Amino acid sequence: MVLVTDYSTLKHYVRLFTEKKADLVILQSLGGLGKTHTVDKVIKENGNIVVFDTHLTPLANYKELIKHRDKGIVFRDLDTLLSNNISVSLLKQLTDTKPVKTISYRSTAVITQSLPDSLTTTSNALIETNHFQMRNANVKALATRGFHVMFVPTMSEIMSRMKQIKNLPFKSLEQSHRDEVFNFISDNKDRVKDINLRHLILGFSLRLHSIEEPKFDWQKELLKNIGVTLDKLVLKRILDNKKPIKQKIEEFKRKAGKGKDTFYRLKREVKAV
Repeated sequence: MVLVTDYSTLKHYVRLFTEKKADLVILQSLGGLGKTHTVDKVIKENGNIVVFDTHLTPLANYKELIKHRDKGIVFRDLDTLLSNNISVSLLKQLTDTKPVKTISYRSTAVITQSLPDSLTTTSNALIETNHFQMRNANVKALATRGFHVMFVPTMSEIMSRMKQIKNLPFKSLEQSHRDEVFNFISDNKDRVKDINLRHLILGFSLRLHSIEEPKFDWQKELLKNIGVTLDKLVLKRILDNKKPIKQKIEEFKRKAGKGKDTFYRLKREVKAV
């Protein structure tokens, strides 16, 4: 497995797939980090790519491989794909390191549907996933046939991508309001453990609602949605001052209405972010 922390390097691994310089690229990351957007942007440069983004039985998968022979295949969000031994077997054949691969599928269904029981192809594969579990020896063997990329972008990379997204239209939300949401997330980013690009879109939706409902506190709701509790906000502000620890605890009790144990627990959580 290789760790990638920036979008530019991620694009290079996708191009290894689109240019058929790799038989298999497994792209893994948490949701909301823009891996699908990155893949879609790169594959637009190459029209000989097809995306499988719905559940396929092994037979349906085989039929699609016949239909799209020699094209690059993107398998997207197919969590059940690797749980089926026949599907894994097809993937292993598809990602063989030979220039021309032979894929075999022998069953009565193939006979009854007048399908060939094997095909030759130059196709390769890219698998997009949030989780890639080494369920068994077959899956482990599959993973060795190419690059397994773990995409964990740095905070600066995520914020840089958010800065680009905020300049794109979002329904009727004006640019100044999109800037406001971005700046608010930027100010609070260090208090969020797993910040992602979807938080910006959530913020846009909440800010848009607040324009029609002035009493709606979009900032408070956004903080809750991205995992920042008000207790943590209060604590962070208290920790930023230079008062003795006893005074900080008393201030926290007064403002948050919580005790000493909560103070120390949240203090550990805030410092861990």
